[in-house]
Amino acid sequence: MNQHILVVEDNKIMNDLVTSALKSENYHVTSTFYGSDALYLFSKGVYDLILLDIILPDVMGEFVIRTIRKSSNVPIIIMSSKNKDMDKVEYLKIGADDYLVKPFSLNELIARVQASIRRSKMIPQMNESVFHFGLLSFDYRNHIIEKNGQQISLTKKEASILHVLFLNQGKAVSKEELFELVWGRPFNQDDNLLSVNIHRIRIKMEDNPENPKMLISVRGYGFMIQRQD
Repeated sequence: MNQHILVVEDNKIMNDLVTSALKSENYHVTSTFYGSDALYLFSKGVYDLILLDIILPDVMGEFVIRTIRKSSNVPIIIMSSKNKDMDKVEYLKIGADDYLVKPFSLNELIARVQASIRRSKMIPQMNESVFHFGLLSFDYRNHIIEKNGQQISLTKKEASILHVLFLNQGKAVSKEELFELVWGRPFNQDDNLLSVNIHRIRIKMEDNPENPKMLISVRGYGFMIQRQD
């Protein structure tokens, strides 16, 4: 079945352009000009991604994002003429997955859509936010590890890495997959961001970070949270 995308854009010309471009790539598309209609359509259907304008005639895009995030992790890509970093960061913080600044090329739009859907399909659709390994617990929502009665804070990236690994516990995740899921861009072998964050996580969760028992390396491939017997 073709992947289903919801387009929420009040400019008719832009709405038609985006819808046509997606359909040419064999996506199934439902479009609307209103945020309230988008929320209704979302409640009645199953979508693989949402393309959302921020400024809508009835409700703001922020309200749409916050409402959807109460029940779903469906990828949301913002389409907006606002190009300040502060605006981008604010919408990413409340739950958007990506941000396209208008005007953008349709080729870039398609590439972003494909990448967002690919990343979302890599992670099993599970609702757990608290994970356990022996006496250690990891709270993804609050970015906290609890170990020996002590709470240890994680950065957002550290928590995201652990979340992917715990969702795939007992299964190795490649460096390429892990990096793309957490940073949203292709992995570069010369980039040490992943290894640095893995080292920091081990310092926080392992009794002996140099000889890890929970977060282990899979030589030549990636990383894995050990499955407990």
